[in-house]
Amino acid sequence: YCGNVGKISNSQVAVFSCLSNGEFASMVDARLYLPLDWCNDPRRCSEAGIPDENRIFKTKLELAVDIIKQQIKNGVSFEFIGGDGYYGNDANLASAINRMGYLYMLDIHSDQKIFTQQPDLVLPERKGPQGPFPKKLKATTQDISVTEYMKNLEDCDWKKIVVRNTAKGKLTGEYHFARVFIWNKSLDQIEPRMLVIRRTMSAKNTAEIKYSFTNANLEQYTHEGLAYMQAQRFFVEHCIKEAKQILGLDQFYTRKWLAWQHQVALNF
Repeated sequence: YCGNVGKISNSQVAVFSCLSNGEFASMVDARLYLPLDWCNDPRRCSEAGIPDENRIFKTKLELAVDIIKQQIKNGVSFEFIGGDGYYGNDANLASAINRMGYLYMLDIHSDQKIFTQQPDLVLPERKGPQGPFPKKLKATTQDISVTEYMKNLEDCDWKKIVVRNTAKGKLTGEYHFARVFIWNKSLDQIEPRMLVIRRTMSAKNTAEIKYSFTNANLEQYTHEGLAYMQAQRFFVEHCIKEAKQILGLDQFYTRKWLAWQHQVALNF
């Protein structure tokens, strides 16, 4: 799937990272995504000049972890890691970042399921003497989507925060912070998260909602600090937009591995 054309098309997909500080941001790393059928085709990889050590299939989420580890190895200093909903909805990526000892603020999709109270995972009892024994775990409390959760909030549950300056004045939003839990089904375990919801009014006077997960806690970080972290991805997205529209990051047609690396490095 190619986001530029909005459909499945002949294209190249990569995972990019951007280092930002306030209003300044710069692309710093990239990993080209190789589909599984490429990795299983030695002749195709050889024609493209792909090194043997890079012919191992990795998901985009695994490539993101590789980038983080490489930046740490390079000695790059950063306070937290952000990402869009594709990366935020993967529980294992958040857990991996947490195990590294780093803070994350990852956007999530509106259908992300949460528990407001920590549930237990249990095997249900067999329904009858002749039926099979259950093998799938079940949570002792019902989960809901973050959208459903937000609809149940009262006006007093929101806090108005001025986040940063913009070309049109101050960016102000209403924020809600809550400790919630998710079911990491790949590991069959319940994990805690801090849910951050931002509600802002658009120029058309409609509410725009942004959901995020973080491993930060309100004992160490202020509401304003968490709001700033969530809003910081604006400058990352702006940097990616400039790399495409001004510098042509998405407008080259390299056919070789090394040529792709050179083109991306030149763009950076």
